[in-house]
Amino acid sequence: MKLITIILTINTHLTTVLSTIPNSLVIYLIFKTGIDEVNKYRWILAVRSVLEITTCAMLSLINMAVVQSPGEIYILELSFISATPKALSQVVFMFYNFLFIGNIFYLPVVFAFRYAYICNNRFCQRIFTVRGALICFSIASLLSALTTILNVAQFRLSQSSAFDNLFGHLHINVFSFATKATTSSGKTAIVCVIFVVFIAIIYGTIFFAAIKITLAQSRFPGSEKTKRLRKQLNIVMLIQVCVQY
Repeated sequence: MKLITIILTINTHLTTVLSTIPNSLVIYLIFKTGIDEVNKYRWILAVRSVLEITTCAMLSLINMAVVQSPGEIYILELSFISATPKALSQVVFMFYNFLFIGNIFYLPVVFAFRYAYICNNRFCQRIFTVRGALICFSIASLLSALTTILNVAQFRLSQSSAFDNLFGHLHINVFSFATKATTSSGKTAIVCVIFVVFIAIIYGTIFFAAIKITLAQSRFPGSEKTKRLRKQLNIVMLIQVCVQY
């Protein structure tokens, strides 16, 4: 079964690389360019990309595997973190959850910020000032923290010799979550609908802003190099959205 561990490790690090590359390209492109419109929002793009790279690094650090059985889901830490005290393991797991959930909230903020300035939307510009961006990120961080606490509180940390033998590791940390129905089907359906609507709003905002930005930039004057750089930045940012960890 050590082969499974090797495959999972390769998959984790490959996912990290595939997510890190477009974010590194975004940072490179926004600081390479001299386009005035980019100067207005380059820092918010850079901060968001750094956060995503940090999330990828945490994913590789944990080297996570997910196992599902009837009535329970297990999240396994296969890296050296599992050999550290349980308190540290829990902190690392919570921090990764915070970053992962936070990036979901931050994405539409970044795209809306670009839309406000590129499409010259006066209403959005009054919201997405530097102060407005900080407020939006603070609210998103608070929501991420609350969601993380509620999420992690449902997991139970333990160790299992069965998983140690299965993956050929010693002292694998196991975060287990019971999936047996504890609520009515009606409440479950409501939660699912809210979740789907929430995700639809987030990605709807992202792709609406991306389309509007692309159409607006096609009418902007500029050299071929400038137009090419704008196009590259748009493509790479959409890759950021599609290639998630």
